[in-house]
Amino acid sequence: MEKRIRKTLFLTGLIIFILTAPVLILRSQGFRIDYNQKKLVRTGGIFINPTTPNVEIYLDEKLKKETGVLSSSAFIKNLLPKTHSIEIKKTGYFSWQKDLIIKEKEVAEIKDILLIKQNPQFDILLENIEDFFVSEDKKQILIKKQTENNWSLILLDIATNKYQEIFSTNKLENIIFDVEIKEWDIIENKILLQEKIQNKNAFIIIDYSSFPEIEFFSLTPGSNIEKITLNPFNEKEILFLKENRLFTMDIIQEGNPILFLSDVSWFEIKNKTLFLITPSGFILKIINKNNGKEILNKTPLIQDVQKEFSVFNFKENLLLNFANKLYKLNKQGTFEEIFSQIKGFKISPDFEKIVIWKNQEIWLSEKNNKEYFSFLNRFSKNIKSSFWLDSSHIIFIIDNEIKISEIDNRDKINIVTFNNFKNPKIFFSENNKQLYIFSENTLFISEKLLP
Repeated sequence: MEKRIRKTLFLTGLIIFILTAPVLILRSQGFRIDYNQKKLVRTGGIFINPTTPNVEIYLDEKLKKETGVLSSSAFIKNLLPKTHSIEIKKTGYFSWQKDLIIKEKEVAEIKDILLIKQNPQFDILLENIEDFFVSEDKKQILIKKQTENNWSLILLDIATNKYQEIFSTNKLENIIFDVEIKEWDIIENKILLQEKIQNKNAFIIIDYSSFPEIEFFSLTPGSNIEKITLNPFNEKEILFLKENRLFTMDIIQEGNPILFLSDVSWFEIKNKTLFLITPSGFILKIINKNNGKEILNKTPLIQDVQKEFSVFNFKENLLLNFANKLYKLNKQGTFEEIFSQIKGFKISPDFEKIVIWKNQEIWLSEKNNKEYFSFLNRFSKNIKSSFWLDSSHIIFIIDNEIKISEIDNRDKINIVTFNNFKNPKIFFSENNKQLYIFSENTLFISEKLLP
């Protein structure tokens, strides 16, 4: 090869290197040319972690990644800093869509993406059901089954979905009128019921702790009873409120009621602890019968007609639900109002979040949220009830529609709807990932809704 040709090739290669090397170096450092803005910018990325396996991930309407056995998540890099559309699909499932703003030198994270089946299977578990009640530990369901002349109580094990009848009136010689369930103690294996017909001051206790042997107790503690429960401090007694006084009564021997405490407007039992509110607005705490009373608040609560309340622990704070308001007990001994006009609330399975629903709105509290509660969504009709599906999704009822919603409020919130049930009452089991629906005297159970 002639010297002139070699020199030409060398100079050509050198020029190409000089021209492309900076570009390659800049690309390796995450720089790209944004032709719309006509300038050099640093790129960003998206990390996507779906909980549903084997999905397709689309970026700006183009298939970008597929998850599988070897890779359950995806990282898409070198994205220009602008709004990108992400869609996640799987055949037979509702798709997930969101537009996210990608910033320079930052990675946007999308975690716990759940795709819901478009037509999940629901099977009939039991028919002729009047109502069902979920145990405090979420491991059992107590079912009241009603026939024309009789009623029975059935226990359902949520882990296996197997059930057994523990009591039926058709096995008794004496007539027992229809009842409603007032309390269910899964530790002592007792059920407290109140007659719905004739004498409403008559109560029944069913003790199935020695099942199949059943103990049956009838009680008539008197009239004008405002609230009655099993005594958390004595398994052989009941506790009831009457005319601002709290009484106990022996279950076996019955006898006359014994005064336990005076000046009580209402009471609540939580984890074998007794909480009371006095007519003057102070909340008292009693752990056992002999340890005395602890006054929780130094500043009294204002009481109008409403006196019922409930207490919960959340992030080492005691929360009080009273008069449609949510309070937190602060270090100064005052219940400070943190939310008003609430219809209900639930704490997430990871104990890091609270979902609150008002008439037509859903609000959310998350860790490190400076405002404590942030707005999530608003609907045209009232919300009936809500549960956590997992720590990133909620399930709730509006009219006859059952809706599942994510809590990620960046861009639009993904919601799916089931409307095959009339006036439904629901419970979602975190243990077996199945949804229980009570509708038209029938208890249905879904297939697993979570992976």
